[in-house]
Amino acid sequence: MRLTSSSISKSLNFSIVFALILSTISCGKVFQLADASEHRYEITELIPPDSSINALILPYKMQLDSLMDVVIGNSDKAITKGKPESTLGNWMTDIMFEEATKRSSRSVDFAIQNYGGIRVPSLDAGPITVREIYEIMPFDNELVIIEAKGLVINRLFERIAKSGGWPISDQVRLMIKEDKIESLYINGQTVDPTKDYRFALPDYIANGGDGSDYLINQNRENLGVRIRDLLIEHLENEPDKVQSAELTDRIIIKP
Repeated sequence: MRLTSSSISKSLNFSIVFALILSTISCGKVFQLADASEHRYEITELIPPDSSINALILPYKMQLDSLMDVVIGNSDKAITKGKPESTLGNWMTDIMFEEATKRSSRSVDFAIQNYGGIRVPSLDAGPITVREIYEIMPFDNELVIIEAKGLVINRLFERIAKSGGWPISDQVRLMIKEDKIESLYINGQTVDPTKDYRFALPDYIANGGDGSDYLINQNRENLGVRIRDLLIEHLENEPDKVQSAELTDRIIIKP
């Protein structure tokens, strides 16, 4: 069975809803919100866990843990997040590029991921579990492909340069100086402002997130797969491959 976001989310949602229903029934009362106001309360002491609630939730937690703790891959060393380039960012965007290329009927030029979209500082050496992929990408972002002119591509990489670097796939070489583009190559060629480029990215960015509102009206191909599921499936399809990543000078900041 493939451990997709939908199957795990269903188990989690059922557990939470079931627990809430039982707790409501046990009260024998129905409450309706009449008013709401905001106050700040400082917590000065910890309240001990409620053993009855813990006992209620435990079977569903165990069921969820059995899915989340499945080993789906191995890494030969710690893969870390950082700027301007990182092994974790390289590993993730290379998989995004590879999977986008497989799923699209047309060629893809590169892949990007916004820096803040990766939510852990590192992936430890050794076994990789489903839980760790959820920690890397806890959001329901889907992978999409945008088609845009080189003029838009330059604007995108100006944003990346100003922020000190985002994860980008191996098809890109970016040189930054004083938070601006010093040089930019895609597949070994300088960017042509009039040429159409196709690149894979999270729908969060394509929808204008992280200062990328200029991408909203660009032509788009929706691949219909969450990036989290894509990473899980990629690892499941390579059970004997040891995951690894290196720094390859994709982004260099000149002094």
